Amino acid sequence: MSDQPCGPTRNCAWQASRILTRAGTPTKARDLCIGIDSDGEPCGSRAAHFITPDRGLPAQPLCQLHLAIFTKAIWAELQKNDALQARRDARVKEISKLETVRQRAQAKRSTDRTIDGMVYFARRGSTVKIGFSSSPPRRLRNLETAAGLPFDEVVLVKGNRALEQRYHRRFQEHRTDGEWFQVAPEIRLEMDRLHAKAS
Repeated sequence: MSDQPCGPTRNCAWQASRILTRAGTPTKARDLCIGIDSDGEPCGSRAAHFITPDRGLPAQPLCQLHLAIFTKAIWAELQKNDALQARRDARVKEISKLETVRQRAQAKRSTDRTIDGMVYFARRGSTVKIGFSSSPPRRLRNLETAAGLPFDEVVLVKGNRALEQRYHRRFQEHRTDGEWFQVAPEIRLEMDRLHAKAS
């Protein structure tokens, strides 16, 4: 065991669990650096600094090089922890934003279900679109423009999205695509009933 200070080629490592002894004879802890070489050999240099790694632990002796190694290791660990915490904070923030968007969408859907407007049955040939709009004339005009064809028949009934969805569930077996349904006898009967009621 050498009494010379650790040099840059010693590659000393921190080991806080051992207090070194010289030739089996106990020495004062403050006399020796508690560093251990990478090959497991004691550092053996005189202590130049004393640090307390954690509360409740006695001050630990370190040579100049061990202090630098220890400080670098602690700094790296702190940076690692800071990076992990930053990622966690970013993830929590993202989840919070998504939850806010979800809640707003849910609130909008809930509001949309109760807004009064008109449920329309817009037939073209053997299919009919069952939809809802707060402005049916504009909505139907846009649909006709997009398709390049007029509707053959339109039936309107006062209601909201809840009524529209009830119709969708009721005629589910006749659905062809989205809000489009095959004009089955029960749909034809409902359209005739609504038309007669409006007359």
